Amino acid sequence: EPPVETVGFFGVAKKNKKVRWVIDARRSNCWSSKPKHVKLCTGASLAELKLPAGKVLHVSHFDIENAFYTFQLPPSMRRFFGCPSVWASDLGITALDGVALAAGSRLYPRLRVLPMGFSHALWVCQEVHRRILIKAGMPDTHMVCDREAPPSLDPWAYTVYVDNAIFFGTDKHEVRERMERARAAVEAAGLPTHEVQHCEGSAEVLGWEILSEG
Repeated sequence: EPPVETVGFFGVAKKNKKVRWVIDARRSNCWSSKPKHVKLCTGASLAELKLPAGKVLHVSHFDIENAFYTFQLPPSMRRFFGCPSVWASDLGITALDGVALAAGSRLYPRLRVLPMGFSHALWVCQEVHRRILIKAGMPDTHMVCDREAPPSLDPWAYTVYVDNAIFFGTDKHEVRERMERARAAVEAAGLPTHEVQHCEGSAEVLGWEILSEG
């Protein structure tokens, strides 16, 4: 049957020269409530971090691969995220779920993943990632977040920025061990990771350059 709403598609270039699919879900968003506020790390909150004198900054971070499209939409919501219809014959499909399709059947695909463009997608991705890390032993008291008191970098702190997890601190072993523990927990939840990096003295994350000298 036809969906309640049909979404559009467009792409934006990624830094690795691939294309990121974005969903035009403006009509679909009209059916949902106002999204919750998402508290993230900002340049201002990073600027408040203080590295103890004589200490070296260590940074380790990873990224959830194709983050939004790794999460599934609940079946009840998929009717609000329909794709343009297609003729079954154009796809060479003659049966669906074991049922033969009549000649000239039209199919109505629907998104089954969390669309980047859905008004609640950012909050869902951020909150799921944050809760996984907290359950893995990364307390909120060590998290860098806008308009919150900055945690100590001695020995470690971290932040979750949607699909990115960044760990900083003065203890190289602790920073890397915490990052690997967090990464293992994320992957155990069925979310693949990539772009693992370890830096010393300086690092560039989320478009910000972090230096030991400030």
